[in-house]
Amino acid sequence: MTDSRFSEITRDIKLVIWDLDETFWNGTLSEGGVRAVQAHVDLVNRLVDRGIMCSICSKNDFDTAREKLV
Repeated sequence: MTDSRFSEITRDIKLVIWDLDETFWNGTLSEGGVRAVQAHVDLVNRLVDRGIMCSICSKNDFDTAREKLV
């Protein structure tokens, strides 16, 4: 599946870095009640399938954020 939002990218992408709060998921982890944006979860899976690494840069507590991502 081709995503037209990326059709103008002409260089090879090797890594995508995600923020979590109000980006990867809706809500703020420190305030509770976050909900993953399914389109972003699907996009991570498509990127990984293409050999593109995904990483997270977040000021959330590692263990708390990891629980929500697993």
